[in-house]
Amino acid sequence: MDAHYNRSSECGIIWNDPDLAIHRGFDGETILCDKELILLRLKDFQSPFVHTGG
Repeated sequence: MDAHYNRSSECGIIWNDPDLAIHRGFDGETILCDKELILLRLKDFQSPFVHTGG
């Protein structure tokens, strides 16, 4: 790594987004950490990556 950790640059998609329909294999209670609570749904996610073709 060549830079310090920058929390504001973190991004991701929440695993329990209804549009993704991910089945965890159990129906127990889910406890989300603070980091997971700020993740976006797929429909709201704007990728920071640029596709240049190929």
